[in-house]
Amino acid sequence: MQSDIFLNDTDSDDDEYSSDSSGDLPKNNNIGTFYKFPKKDIVGERFKDQSLISDYDSVRRNLFSKQIMKGSIYIQSDTYQNTSDFTTSNYVATFEEIKSVIGIRLKSANIRVPQYNVNKTNNVIYYSVSGTEHSVTINPGNYTPTELGAAFLVKHSVSPAESHKVTYSAGSPEFTQVTYHPANHTISAGESGMIFELVNASSIIFLWSKNNVTKGAARLLGFYPVDTGSPSPDHYSDKPPDFSQHFTDLFIPEIPGIACKRSIFNGGRKDMLDRIPLTEPSGEYVHYEPDNYVTNYFTPIKLDKLTIQLFSDNNEVFDSQNTPNSFEFEITVLGA
Repeated sequence: MQSDIFLNDTDSDDDEYSSDSSGDLPKNNNIGTFYKFPKKDIVGERFKDQSLISDYDSVRRNLFSKQIMKGSIYIQSDTYQNTSDFTTSNYVATFEEIKSVIGIRLKSANIRVPQYNVNKTNNVIYYSVSGTEHSVTINPGNYTPTELGAAFLVKHSVSPAESHKVTYSAGSPEFTQVTYHPANHTISAGESGMIFELVNASSIIFLWSKNNVTKGAARLLGFYPVDTGSPSPDHYSDKPPDFSQHFTDLFIPEIPGIACKRSIFNGGRKDMLDRIPLTEPSGEYVHYEPDNYVTNYFTPIKLDKLTIQLFSDNNEVFDSQNTPNSFEFEITVLGA
């Protein structure tokens, strides 16, 4: 038991205080007493039925009065899909309020790899002619490198029914040839195969660094995400094209940053809960379970919703095409 801290008695000219209570009480600065259960005092002590008090205390603390408790919460996008503008890449999952939450981590996720390898995250190319910007937009779809090259010669304005096609901005000089060279042999001086060759009607500069979508297009076609140098009608990609989809990042704004992983992109910072690798082919579902079970605790908060936000590997909103997803989270709360 914590002892009182007595105050020094000093002489005073003030009138004496009289009390009707019996006995003299010591003067002290206590405003309350902190009670700590005396574990040592119950060692060997027993109840009337001869069971040990220490055994009871251990069971009570381990089963009914835990300092922290863990549980799981399941979220399925289908549960919350009740409006026409709903998107499974950014939605709010509501539930009954959970108090004293001090930790959260992703236990598992089920996400479908986008059916289209050309989608809203990588389908726009910007280029300039004498300082004037132009663009060409590739129709979303599932392409092979050869099909992608051929699509540049199929304009939506001419063949709107085609699925593999492009749309040029008004007045844009068009590409006259886009060829994928699959064999690893010399195409021209200093250029070898497994790359794209793009030929435009004008001398152009590719503006690959314009935004995240153009950077995605650069990776798709095998270019570095930097603007090309001198204007030229002929351009060759820097490396083999990349039609794969690498991962999606899961962000939940309600979760404090200390419980998240830091993502650095374009010189900025975002706190993501986890990164989900897309290891299956296009259109297949990925079941992901993290192998890192470390939980970083934070100051207790209340939770009655989780905002599920998914971003692609170039920091654009993940093109889920509104296919369902589901997540299991482990929630840690302070005990009673």
